[in-house]
Amino acid sequence: MKNEKDVLMDVLNMKSHKMALRSIAKEYGKPVTHGDIYRIVHGVFPIRKDKRIALGIIPICPVCKQSIRTDHRSHHKIRSLIDYSDAELKHMLENRQDM
Repeated sequence: MKNEKDVLMDVLNMKSHKMALRSIAKEYGKPVTHGDIYRIVHGVFPIRKDKRIALGIIPICPVCKQSIRTDHRSHHKIRSLIDYSDAELKHMLENRQDM
């Protein structure tokens, strides 16, 4: 997998060879549009997983928007019900908060 900088350099290289944005988008495949290529040239990369895979970019976490290089479970720590105190659980249930 590539990082965003590598993809940007590839797109700029294709653009320097007088390729249109639509032609560059066709090189990457179906989910990538010429609008995505335009945004990449300006430094804005797609968040959607299918577009990032088509571009060959490392996927990102939908929660924190950072690149996932390891197992996603270790990326975010999930507290189990045992880790909460009785007071915390009661407060969450009374206020209908997610755990």
